Amino acid sequence: MLRTGMGGARLRFVARFHHSDMPVPYTEKFRLWLSPLLSAALPIVVALTAGIAAGAESSDPPQAASAEDVFEAAKVRWLSERPPPIVRYAITFHALRNGEFVQNHYRAVYRAADNLAKVARFSDEEMVRPQPPAPGFNLDVYVSLRGHTAGNWRLSAAPPSDDFIGYPDLAPRYLFGLDRTQVFVSKQDVANEKGLTLIGRTRSVARSYDISFAPNELPWPEYHLLFRPLIDPRRDRVREMWVDSASYTVDRIVTAGNFTEGPSPGVRWITTFCLVDGVQYIRSEEALAPLRQRGAAYENATLEFDGFATVPRNETTLLLRVSPSGLALREPD
Repeated sequence: MLRTGMGGARLRFVARFHHSDMPVPYTEKFRLWLSPLLSAALPIVVALTAGIAAGAESSDPPQAASAEDVFEAAKVRWLSERPPPIVRYAITFHALRNGEFVQNHYRAVYRAADNLAKVARFSDEEMVRPQPPAPGFNLDVYVSLRGHTAGNWRLSAAPPSDDFIGYPDLAPRYLFGLDRTQVFVSKQDVANEKGLTLIGRTRSVARSYDISFAPNELPWPEYHLLFRPLIDPRRDRVREMWVDSASYTVDRIVTAGNFTEGPSPGVRWITTFCLVDGVQYIRSEEALAPLRQRGAAYENATLEFDGFATVPRNETTLLLRVSPSGLALREPD
């Protein structure tokens, strides 16, 4: 019997020989033949076991110079990506409203050049079961080009709303202002070891946050960053960020509040991101506490983004920003 323990992992080999079924000389020859093989294989098995155990137990990312360096690398990665000119996607809202499951689906188009999103004014559910029109003059506008919905709007004084917590007028690429950190570059004289004057370049960053490392609770190696706002906590809403240690893509962000207006402004949200053809998009935004809107309580309120597809260049797409009536969920510019 051979045993080895490494990192909590244990291998056990058992070899039994039934002398009653085999003549003694042959049993002894078999034992003499098998023992060297087991002795040679044991170090290899122990090494493999140690590697597997170490990989399974360690989720620490590689050592980085500073939390600011990790954030800067994540920002550079985000800004270096080139989304397709126009992308079609879908937004799904779902939650438990007073204990009952509700959901809405919205079709949308995104233009990367100016970060413009056009979300269909009415959800698929409302298109199937329209709300009764409001009193007075009402006009519905529906535009379809080359077989694809380009937009549909209702123009009226006060149409009834079926958007639950609000109409999701949201673009799929948004980093809560972190991608707009201003960096000022200035020239400075720097003396080298020989006393010669060199023209160097230093940079000073307009800091909105103090950024530090936190333990990584995820089962895979990522940098976990904590953000402490230094100037305006209400404007600078990011509180936590997880960054992939290999690609420096953003995995998730926790914010103190969400949207320019909406229900329960003090509730924290967690936003997760996905990678589609090398480009980062929002995958979901989930409220971490119940929301209250128009007398109803919404638990597990979540906005999911999916169905990302590039719109061909030869396909005509109409993009118009129409201010909807009622509450709209928007991010700050």
